[in-house]
Amino acid sequence: MGILEEGVFSSTPLPQARPVADNVADSVLQDHDMVILHVRPEPSSARVRVMNIATVFRDGMDLEPGSYDIEMTAPGHRTYRGWHELVLGNWALDVTLEPEPDR
Repeated sequence: MGILEEGVFSSTPLPQARPVADNVADSVLQDHDMVILHVRPEPSSARVRVMNIATVFRDGMDLEPGSYDIEMTAPGHRTYRGWHELVLGNWALDVTLEPEPDR
């Protein structure tokens, strides 16, 4: 069981960002030393935030290489929150939010 944040647990392993093979994005990366981050939550309407930056998240945004605290929320689903170490490249993070248990 992975701890997502204090009081929020998951029975599945935490998702890991993975490199994306994309010739267009790779050619862009040759021009500057940045990370391109793509986040694909399920449900797709989930709110995605990078908690340790001031900028509002947008899919495909450029970030400095480093550690990022990523949170995803959607009504009726458990919150996902996890730290991801991103190095130079084009990265994708796919997360399926677990439904809230019936009370």
